[in-house]
Amino acid sequence: MFGSSPFKRRNPAPSSPSTFSERSPPSTPTSSSSPSSPSSPSKSKSEKALIIVQSPPSQDMEFRKEKERLERVIKKFADQGEELAPTFLKPLFQYLPSLTITVLVFLKNLSPLVTFLYEKYTWAKDNLPVELLSAFWGLTLCFFGGTFQLSLSAYEAFKVSGYDRARTSLSDLKDAWRRFKEANEVDDEKDEDGDGVRDVEQINTKDLVTRKVRLFLKVSDPLKVQDALNGLSSGFVGVIATLKFKYARTVTLGCTIGNYLRRPVTIYLTPTLVQVCPEDLRKWLPYVVDYGCKVIAVSVAWFVSSVLASVQSSIRGGLMFSRGVIKYGRKRGWVDVDTDESMVDEYLGWGVAVLGASFQIVNGFGLPFPLNVLLLPITMVEYYLRWVVSSKD
Repeated sequence: MFGSSPFKRRNPAPSSPSTFSERSPPSTPTSSSSPSSPSSPSKSKSEKALIIVQSPPSQDMEFRKEKERLERVIKKFADQGEELAPTFLKPLFQYLPSLTITVLVFLKNLSPLVTFLYEKYTWAKDNLPVELLSAFWGLTLCFFGGTFQLSLSAYEAFKVSGYDRARTSLSDLKDAWRRFKEANEVDDEKDEDGDGVRDVEQINTKDLVTRKVRLFLKVSDPLKVQDALNGLSSGFVGVIATLKFKYARTVTLGCTIGNYLRRPVTIYLTPTLVQVCPEDLRKWLPYVVDYGCKVIAVSVAWFVSSVLASVQSSIRGGLMFSRGVIKYGRKRGWVDVDTDESMVDEYLGWGVAVLGASFQIVNGFGLPFPLNVLLLPITMVEYYLRWVVSSKD
């Protein structure tokens, strides 16, 4: 679809696939470290979490070395935190290494996909005709404008207010991180006392964190880092402010409905709750009723907003799609239709708009399989933005 030449990926360095299991000693054959080997020692929870995910061949050794270093740091942090934490938090620190390493493995495997999609997006933006890009964006609005109304609004606001600066900021941060990684690899191999053991393995967690932070500050350009962080934060704040202003009416509607709903719920539902609730917990009932009414009312308000957004975005997206396709076909000589004098674009656009709005409303602004899996990250962003917009300052 996008062509093959702009996306030729560099051949990875030849290396055999390997699992993120514990590194075997040099004298032990590789097969003996397999989890299926009967002679393999029992694995901890964090190591089991690593075994189930296989790393890509490229940069496998580099990531394994980084993983082992992070695993030691996390283990030290968890041990110290478990000693200082209250009793009810101690079980959390027991699962902290396993959970953290699982997240790191997930992010490691997800990063190539994110990079690949970003390369596709950049190439499409720079090479595809404007008419086709407009048509594709129209289809997106038509079929997902109500489901992802906050995410799409945030994207449009971000493109207008802070995209260029944020792109430069991310490039500067990436360059700073690259220099830190190169310096960190050298720092990890240092043995200044000459005892045969690396210095990073002999210091406690506090000193190790201090050492790495100092190393980052040493190799980074403070002006570029400051400008990059300011650029990202200003873009994020601008988007959130735009969303809060745009959807203030929805949140206000939900809070108003919740306030009016609280009195009848208190009169008719509270007596039943008093009977089933323990006496020592009844003091929380007024707050539970108040919060529950607001949650239900705000959810109803967001549903109404989704219906309105789906209809509006479907009409807008359908017309964008039809006019973009017709203009591109006219540009290539496939059709001879003037959108200013003909109604063909209106007929096609409204037909696509009906399909898009029906798709969203019939699915209850959810996503059928496999779209619900493929678009899960965007769904999480949508709920996060909804929580941020609905929360009080």
